[in-house]
Amino acid sequence: MACIRIRIAIRFLVLLFVAGLGLQSAYSQQYDPSFDRPQQISDNPNADFAPRIATSGDHVYVVWTNEEPAVLFRKSADGGKTFDFQ
Repeated sequence: MACIRIRIAIRFLVLLFVAGLGLQSAYSQQYDPSFDRPQQISDNPNADFAPRIATSGDHVYVVWTNEEPAVLFRKSADGGKTFDFQ
């Protein structure tokens, strides 16, 4: 009889829009019910909306629109802990 072990890594990434602060993300490690301090994703504190998240492995991609209208983009290569602002 074979025994199969399965380990599932669960991480949480939450996108928040806070009036006056803009779009932010908060990250939670596996098995940790708390979240890190939210980090700023957008440069516009008041007019970001319709965020979308896509993932591939440890890469996280976030797109959203603003009032211009323009489509904005940020990426993370570490599962959402930090985001690239290039």
